Amino acid sequence: MGVVQRKQRLMIGYLAQLPAYPNKSGRDVLYTAFAELIRLGEAMHALEAEMASSYKLEPLLDKYGALQTRYEQRGGYVIDSKVNAMIDGIRLTRFVDRFTGTLVVVSHDRYFLNKLFPITYWLDGTITRFPGNVAYALEKRVEPHIAEPVSQPKAKIAKPKRPVDTAADEARLNQLEDDHQSLLTQMNDTNDVEELMTLQRQADALQADIDTLLNQLLESI
Repeated sequence: MGVVQRKQRLMIGYLAQLPAYPNKSGRDVLYTAFAELIRLGEAMHALEAEMASSYKLEPLLDKYGALQTRYEQRGGYVIDSKVNAMIDGIRLTRFVDRFTGTLVVVSHDRYFLNKLFPITYWLDGTITRFPGNVAYALEKRVEPHIAEPVSQPKAKIAKPKRPVDTAADEARLNQLEDDHQSLLTQMNDTNDVEELMTLQRQADALQADIDTLLNQLLESI
């Protein structure tokens, strides 16, 4: 037996393991956890439009002030940075960085893998060990002598595809990922609404470039 205490202004969000959200991206789904705050933001915008064409500002300002206080207290001005933190695995990155044990990770998150995992095993009909991160492995795949083949039981295996030189695209992708992470850091460090909106637009544009280039790389490997 015990007592559960709920902190004042605590919000609880739930995201199903296998959600059914037709026609929604992963980012759209994450935003559903902040539905109440988003409605508050929309109400504030509506009041702003009303104040722009009204001569009786005092009652509108009082109402707007109350909404703004509630919106700020509940973290409305940092929704975008919270969603980006979840998408980019910032919290997971910090946990893994401090973890002292051994982890074997299968992930498509290149920034996460490049930042924290100094050994890469490449599975492509065979298993090849690279003494470096994913960016290193992709670069060195065109230099077979760098890789360290892992011994396996004798078996008939498919002949691996001939590696494609992707060094230029890799360098470009690494730069885009660094720039994107820098924007996310700036978003976490500011509470200025206009600046957050500008940074968010820049981050979205970079993410689109990253997704496009990553798909091209995956198709060429």
